[in-house]
Amino acid sequence: MKRSLLIVAVVGLLIGCTNDFRNIPAGFVAKKLTPSGWDKGILEAGQVDIGTKNSDGTYTSLVLLEATAVTIKESFQQANANNANEDDRIIIGKTPVTVDAYIRMAIPQEPERRNALFAQITPAPTKEERISAITVDKVYTQFAKMDIRSGIRATLQTEDDVYKVIKNLGTFNDRLGAMAKKVFENTGVPLDVQNITLSNIKVDASVWDAENKKAAALAQVEAINKVGAALQANPDYKVIKKYDTYEKIAESGKVSSFTIIDGAPGGIVIGK
Repeated sequence: MKRSLLIVAVVGLLIGCTNDFRNIPAGFVAKKLTPSGWDKGILEAGQVDIGTKNSDGTYTSLVLLEATAVTIKESFQQANANNANEDDRIIIGKTPVTVDAYIRMAIPQEPERRNALFAQITPAPTKEERISAITVDKVYTQFAKMDIRSGIRATLQTEDDVYKVIKNLGTFNDRLGAMAKKVFENTGVPLDVQNITLSNIKVDASVWDAENKKAAALAQVEAINKVGAALQANPDYKVIKKYDTYEKIAESGKVSSFTIIDGAPGGIVIGK
């Protein structure tokens, strides 16, 4: 009887001390954070035993680290996200330009650099108890965001023609990617940049209006030049052009009556 009670007590104790398991999802790696510090080694995706809570309330938690490549968008728009009255456009030459830049990056592959990330970043809590996470976005925002935005602006503002940028977009993407890698290296950002891609480049509406007016003026000049060339080639073209104008006036119907007296040899009267 005593032996049976002992077995029941041991089984009950074992059940009460059942360890907790947590999942490391695909696309993440993780480390255990114990009450005494970081556990050795980086864990890959799968199920992990994080033990039970201690009697003093302390426990081991699991810290996830996003391990896939992530693309982050940086926008330079007319209204700054933090201040609607602040113009955040980039000036290329004398042209205000709005543009989006997509920065693709990932955490480093080297274990020592990954371990350094866990030590440098405070993880954010998740909905699941005893699990927190570090995202690429958080690392980028903390270490590189302002420098990268400044670098993109400075690189583009060295140009004097926005259409040159649009025409040679691949070249400028490469320049921006090289700039970002240099910034990350010089400032010790614990991420690897893969590339930067510019998109949605738009000049100010007033610039388009000016370009349209310029195109219309050039078209008008071209038409005048054609008339002049025709007059030089055949003087009679002038007479034909004049009479054609008279007929258009007569057919317009904008006035109830009119008379045109032409002083050409032989005279001509067009009236209504």
